[in-house]
Amino acid sequence: MPVKSNPLAAALRGSAAASAPAPAEVGKRPAKGTRLVGAHFPEPVHRQLRVLAAQEGRTVRSVLAEALNSVFAKRNLPPIA
Repeated sequence: MPVKSNPLAAALRGSAAASAPAPAEVGKRPAKGTRLVGAHFPEPVHRQLRVLAAQEGRTVRSVLAEALNSVFAKRNLPPIA
């Protein structure tokens, strides 16, 4: 059965090796004492977030942590994400 072409996967494969996640991050179980924080957004939001993270050589988690810390700072709360 032929494999479907995935433009995002192709773009990520073509990007610099520095943008690949560290091997320890792939398939890593969540740390004890952590909780999932999530929400549903339209597909274009998901795609744009993944592309942004890949372009910057970061994980989606680190981009989301930066965003949460920005929201906290804007409201005079400590950056704890």
